[in-house]
Amino acid sequence: YDPAKCSYKNLLGVYWRHVNPSAAAQFPADASETGPPFRTAIVVASDEERSQAAQSMRVMEKSGVYGTQPFLTEIVDAVPFRPVPEDGQDFYVTDPKAYEKTLKKTGRAAYFERSYKPITTTACESRTCGYVYFPCSEENGCVGVVSGNW
Repeated sequence: YDPAKCSYKNLLGVYWRHVNPSAAAQFPADASETGPPFRTAIVVASDEERSQAAQSMRVMEKSGVYGTQPFLTEIVDAVPFRPVPEDGQDFYVTDPKAYEKTLKKTGRAAYFERSYKPITTTACESRTCGYVYFPCSEENGCVGVVSGNW
């Protein structure tokens, strides 16, 4: 990410809106997709990022927006970036039908439809736009984290 364009807190807010931190594997396409490559993880490059990641996770877990299951998300140190091989890049663009099929097969599409409610950009509050987990509120602290304003 480019810190000149997006704060780490805003990046964390986007992260929490796109994962299920209480699941051991994120929407596996089949039974072989288990283990560390499919876990949720927040990557940090400094002690300050580690502190912010841990604080955001505590707030989100305490908020209860993902239920009562404990979070399985790990906070891990950054390693040199290795892009996915070329044949795995932009799967959603290069094979949209297969992408849609995978979304349905994994349950990811149903999860987002069930768990999130769409809001219009005119309904954005505190810069939280797009999709917001329904139980997020100022009272439970979730809105502040997903908007990056905490």
